[in-house]
Amino acid sequence: MTDTSSPRTLAAYLEGLREALTGLPKAVIQDAMADAEEHVRAEMAARPNLSEAEVLARVTAQYGRPAEVADEYRKMEVDGERPAPREPHRGAPASVAGAP
Repeated sequence: MTDTSSPRTLAAYLEGLREALTGLPKAVIQDAMADAEEHVRAEMAARPNLSEAEVLARVTAQYGRPAEVADEYRKMEVDGERPAPREPHRGAPASVAGAP
């Protein structure tokens, strides 16, 4: 059974994402991992008053759980497009905000 709870640490989020990306090309995995880490770290920096677990809960609500993010990258492989998060956050790097 798949765990649908929010990861409580950046390491757990990235571990779940890496597992969910299994089978995709190495370059896609690296891109997805870098985008996700950059997004989470930006959220952490923007919200220093929140705990890591609270930030991860926000990230999973906005960006998606690891399996959801991996699904978007799988679609990208089929459609040839870059996935966009559900809701870009203020100050998000262009790659995370879904911009070309």
